Amino acid sequence: MFGFLKTYRAARAAQAELTAAFRTRGHNFMEMHSTVHEALVKEAIVTGVVATMQHFDRIEMLFSGGKDSIVDYYRKRSKEF
Repeated sequence: MFGFLKTYRAARAAQAELTAAFRTRGHNFMEMHSTVHEALVKEAIVTGVVATMQHFDRIEMLFSGGKDSIVDYYRKRSKEF
């Protein structure tokens, strides 16, 4: 029970930090595709928000706007965390 609560709190904190980080870039994190959203939260819990944002920037540049490709990438990446 306590493990679940700890994970829930970590996810909420990561989500809040990611929301703020994306807001500074003019994006709404809460409106992102659910697959990407969930993968980024998992990644932020493990690696931190700064590292997650740096990785997202590289992926966004790599796929240069191809939404479906980014979703597919994060679908696979979410299984790593």
